[in-house]
Amino acid sequence: MEFALGKQALQSGASALNSELSKVNCGAFRKYFDVTDSNILSKLLLVIVPFYYKEDSLSSSLYKPEMYIPSMSIITLVLFKGFLLGLSNKFHPEILGMTFTRTIIIHLAVCLLYKVVCYFFDVSIDIKDLFCFVGYKFLIILFIKLFRLVMFGKLLSLYFLVAHFFFLSRSLKGSIISTNSPKTHLYLLFAIVGMDVLISFLMS
Repeated sequence: MEFALGKQALQSGASALNSELSKVNCGAFRKYFDVTDSNILSKLLLVIVPFYYKEDSLSSSLYKPEMYIPSMSIITLVLFKGFLLGLSNKFHPEILGMTFTRTIIIHLAVCLLYKVVCYFFDVSIDIKDLFCFVGYKFLIILFIKLFRLVMFGKLLSLYFLVAHFFFLSRSLKGSIISTNSPKTHLYLLFAIVGMDVLISFLMS
């Protein structure tokens, strides 16, 4: 019975999210969804186990900003929350729309904050690229929530937060730090990454 309610929550949630997403003009973001299956798999492995890869051996395409994984992570995270609510008989379809909207607003606010901070440090970075790079935290949040349901949840949560720190540091490095960058840009990089890890922890 509880599983049936959870399944119903997922179906209702998918319908609600499709309705919300249909209102968005994705023309300007088309290039950010130009990815292949192999690229997505490689990117997922890079996000989850960034320590396994040597930075100088990585293809630059793996650090190319894309929105497929971040956007799917947001949708999956919202549906997962709905599924959990369904299991506890607390699910209502409108909750998914509210959760999705709140998550997007938080994400946009964080991106705008980072953009403003970068401006004051004389760092030019496209806000759409920021939307992509820091959007990977939703994949990390999803993994943390999933693994909290099994053994070693706290230990694995710590691992995913550290992995996110390494991945995001490498991803943003090329956009924030150049050959002639002042030392303050390095501090800016770690400040943004540290803030994003903290936000990931608080949202998980």
